[in-house]
Amino acid sequence: MAAQGCAPPPARIPPTPASEGPSATQVGFIGSRSGHRGATSMTALSSSVNAMGSVTGTRQVVNTGAASPSSNKAIPWKELEESGALRKILEYVFVNEGVDAPCVLPFYRQGMLAGSIRVGMGNEALFDNVNLQVLRVSKAFRAVGSQAYYGKRDRTFFFDDPVLCTWWTKYIGAVNFSNILSLTVVIKSGFKTFLDERNATDLTYEEEWYGFFGWLKTRHQLNTIRIELTGWVDIHDIRAKRGRAGKELELQTAEKAEILQYRRKLLDTFSQLRGLQYAIVTDQVGVQLSSKESDDLAGLMMQGRDTLPDLPTQRILPLSEVLALVRLDYERDSAAGILSVEEEVAQQEEERRKPGFEQRRQRNRNRTEQFRKRRLNEKEMVETNKRQKSEDGSAPTTVRLNMNSNSNTTARGSQLSGPPPPPPPPPPPPPPPPPFIPAAALSPATQMPAKSDSDSASIWDFGRSDGAAPTGKNANQGKRADRDPNAMLD
Repeated sequence: MAAQGCAPPPARIPPTPASEGPSATQVGFIGSRSGHRGATSMTALSSSVNAMGSVTGTRQVVNTGAASPSSNKAIPWKELEESGALRKILEYVFVNEGVDAPCVLPFYRQGMLAGSIRVGMGNEALFDNVNLQVLRVSKAFRAVGSQAYYGKRDRTFFFDDPVLCTWWTKYIGAVNFSNILSLTVVIKSGFKTFLDERNATDLTYEEEWYGFFGWLKTRHQLNTIRIELTGWVDIHDIRAKRGRAGKELELQTAEKAEILQYRRKLLDTFSQLRGLQYAIVTDQVGVQLSSKESDDLAGLMMQGRDTLPDLPTQRILPLSEVLALVRLDYERDSAAGILSVEEEVAQQEEERRKPGFEQRRQRNRNRTEQFRKRRLNEKEMVETNKRQKSEDGSAPTTVRLNMNSNSNTTARGSQLSGPPPPPPPPPPPPPPPPPFIPAAALSPATQMPAKSDSDSASIWDFGRSDGAAPTGKNANQGKRADRDPNAMLD
């Protein structure tokens, strides 16, 4: 299966081992489908340096050790590294040697069994690898060459085998892997071997990729990732052979549950990837992920690394505590009525046996397909509109509906003939506030307008009707009543 932008060449070329140390025999060897198996010699490096020198008007000679002892003139590699000329020289060497393919398909080193150990010598890696011996010249060559080859912006590394991907990314070392900017993976579904021949080491594709992405999410420095889910049909529709002879049969309940469980875990791991500038997630079948879910998942990957909560540091638990925690989780799920994955699959199988299931399933599929086509048409219309606007060179404008015409079919960004409508009238001013009434004009007891003098005398004078001021005890009571109206109750 070829990735986007990767045309599958006729033959796969396996890589040779890589190491981080300068004393390693080979550093960063990867296979590519370019069909080239040549070695990068010091003669090619010398010719490359001379060619670069001829461009700049100078000519320098590489001291390869085979020259005359009297020739002690050496190239100032430190100055070349600081000026960026060393990177250009190494890139020229990669192009000259034919290892500058934009899509690289790494493979096992020569002599390794490329696949199941049961296959034996029939699946052994026999070919040589893309040779990057130029990185063995010095530490500067190794550092600059690793960035020039692994970290090239328009180069992607393509994998469709999870075991190979896990082995190679760890085998090239942390420094070389940190320089990789683009990764393309094709994730299949199901089992690699016949079901009757499976053992404890034969895992599903989903489980193997789950282990790789769990390792990748905290170690990558990628800018771009492309994930393609191929063959992810409904677990009840998977058919596989149980042996070398016989026809393809439906999986058992435990096998379906195993696939479904690690599909969910793998998708959850995808949602924890962060720090990418560009991400693409596609599901060819569209059963596990719809187009909207794929876009949402890619959007999560392009968020910053700080959007994930920090995981608490946990100590290494002994086996007895781990088993106790697993037992506690199982009892908690059982008490809450949460079904296990196997119980959920068994319930789905029972539902499928009911009459009319296929008709309901086909009806739901038709609705989903109609919704998908409608959404694709909407996307195409938006893209076409944007393309037309970019070709016209005019900025998109707001749609204005002509209320006088009977036609309401106006496209986004279109302008109607005639002057623009007048602006709406300003809102009316707010009503004036109510008149202010001072507090002195209000009665302290009832907050009503104060009584007249005659009324006050009849209330507060305690028996005097002439309006004169009270005297003696009544005078004191009147003063207390002015301060506290409840004093009149004494």
